Amino acid sequence: MLDAFLVGRAVAQTLNERLGRAVGALAAAVSSGQLTWQRLADEAQAAAAAPEAALASLTRADAELREELRAVQDEALARARDARTAASATAYATGAGPAESKSAAAAEAAEPGAPTPKQLRAVLEELRAEVAALRAELAATVAPEPPTSTPPAELL
Repeated sequence: MLDAFLVGRAVAQTLNERLGRAVGALAAAVSSGQLTWQRLADEAQAAAAAPEAALASLTRADAELREELRAVQDEALARARDARTAASATAYATGAGPAESKSAAAAEAAEPGAPTPKQLRAVLEELRAEVAALRAELAATVAPEPPTSTPPAELL
């Protein structure tokens, strides 16, 4: 469970960094005038005129994309492995057992100021009690009227 959390966090961090770099590069290209709508339109026309070149370009782009994906995977797994090693080292240094080390690593990974599991359980119990009270109040308000022994006057 901890490994899945660490891998997920590493993937998110890696993608966040890569996306930030890509957006920065795109903004720099736009601001420097290297990327304009006219240039993109010209490249699209050239690709339509020479289908073989367009196919070669797409094949090259596909290979580059696959390589980039492999690099992201490798980087994310390396980060997760490093985080796991750090969590194990922390657990070993503090003398915590496996259960304690997992909860300590999860607590370290949590955002500062985030509620603890004990606090979350207390809030959940309060909400459950409030929902039960509201259901009882609603049931009392919407309760059907008891049947009368005499039929209504319209039916007589």
